[in-house]
Amino acid sequence: MTLYVHIGLNKTGTSSIQKFFADNQQVLERLGVVYPTIGLHDSAHYGFSKQLMGLPAAANVSLADGIEEVIGKAAEKKQTVVISSEYLFLAKEEQVLEIKRFLENTGVDIKIVIYLRRHDSWVDSLFNQAVKTAPGNQGWDLDIREYFIYLLGASEFEIRYPRIIAKWANAFGQGNIIVRPFEKSQFYKDDLIWDFCRVIDADLPAALEKQGVSTVQVNESVPDDLIKVIGAIRRLNIPPDQKNAVSAQLLRARRVGQPRAPRGDEKPVRIPQHLRKHIVNFFQDDYQQIARTYLGAEDGVLFTEKPTPPPAKP
Repeated sequence: MTLYVHIGLNKTGTSSIQKFFADNQQVLERLGVVYPTIGLHDSAHYGFSKQLMGLPAAANVSLADGIEEVIGKAAEKKQTVVISSEYLFLAKEEQVLEIKRFLENTGVDIKIVIYLRRHDSWVDSLFNQAVKTAPGNQGWDLDIREYFIYLLGASEFEIRYPRIIAKWANAFGQGNIIVRPFEKSQFYKDDLIWDFCRVIDADLPAALEKQGVSTVQVNESVPDDLIKVIGAIRRLNIPPDQKNAVSAQLLRARRVGQPRAPRGDEKPVRIPQHLRKHIVNFFQDDYQQIARTYLGAEDGVLFTEKPTPPPAKP
């Protein structure tokens, strides 16, 4: 029996994976895969990460008391268990060791699963989310270039992938780390959900399809112009609940649009094309190290898709 701990990253389809597993708990359990209800909040095991890391801080998230018993019962039935919380990738070294001590008492094999996204695309998505959720008056002031510099120096948020993985590899062993590139061209059947299911069990995607189960996608990206409007609202001197209400209303009513390339001195909300290759090159040594160490890729290629320019404004 194996316990798979999915630690993210955030903005790599974690919400879609979590919703899929939460929505299909009964079907999955019949197929030998348990997605525990204990510690579940908004389809993710935030109670688990809160109990062992203190995250998230939301008071309404219940702790994962009893998760050991759930894992133990699954082991008796030779079932696989999946736990997922993107907060786990934020764990400090001592927190990872605490998670190991907690889980190793269950006596099961443990695998750590993490999806990695090419940094220019990842920062695009992180910025999109930050504008939607962060309070106003941030140091990066709605400029993705400043946001990227902020991330490089942030003590609470590590963006160097080898450093993130090393904490888990040192605790659980390099052979127990499963790294998957977050690229459609590398997903099994071009689908993130089926790719994750195949990580758990090579036969699971076909078994789920026979049960009539289809995949899901949540948290779609917001058009550039709406990001700017929401960012402006976040900087207004009005109560936070009013900011949240107006932003939520705009997001519900958003129109589908194509991102456009920034021009002139306009502050960009996507990584400008002339910087994308520089960002990818900046992290290239990290990509090669991970590809060779965790994917067995002798050529050191982690990501196969190339940075492409955004569509021009009509």
